[in-house]
Amino acid sequence: MSHVPDLILAAGLLANIALYKRHHRKYGTCHHSGCGQRVRYKVGPATVCFRYVKYLLYLAALVYILFNPWAPSRLEAGPGIAAIGIGTLLGASGIVLLYASLESLGRNYAPCDKGLLPYELVSNGPYKHLSHPMYLANILQLAGAAFLKFGPLLVLIAAVYVSFIAVIAREETASLERGITSLRDESSPPR
Repeated sequence: MSHVPDLILAAGLLANIALYKRHHRKYGTCHHSGCGQRVRYKVGPATVCFRYVKYLLYLAALVYILFNPWAPSRLEAGPGIAAIGIGTLLGASGIVLLYASLESLGRNYAPCDKGLLPYELVSNGPYKHLSHPMYLANILQLAGAAFLKFGPLLVLIAAVYVSFIAVIAREETASLERGITSLRDESSPPR
């Protein structure tokens, strides 16, 4: 039972990475000529930094899962059945929300560090009710991880991720509002 949380965490991390890779294979990564048609916005320093920090966070999560020095001794009791159930439910909810978000975005998806507005405003699927469901999906996975294997490194990973995402989400929202306004102004007939 002591390795069950590790296996669940590893499966969640791999599922997260696999969903993004699947989407990149299906729709491309915005390095193709069609991306030239998308409106670009200037990304701030936090977003530029996140381009590299996200890989460090993935690596830290992997190290945390495999070699967590703060984990209780294998002789001590790990998380109980309820904590494993709640953690698994939260993590799985995050994976399902991430999948639904990527599917709703389709070709409109671009990594946050690319500074690309969508081709059109997406208002179906999770985007019908949430502004940034993909960020929420990742936060749900972190919350699930907290139930499965809480520790100082996880707190640090979560704090860094949430700090970056709070800044990036505000930047994306403001850029999207400016972009939609300018696109509407360009498409409206002169008076």
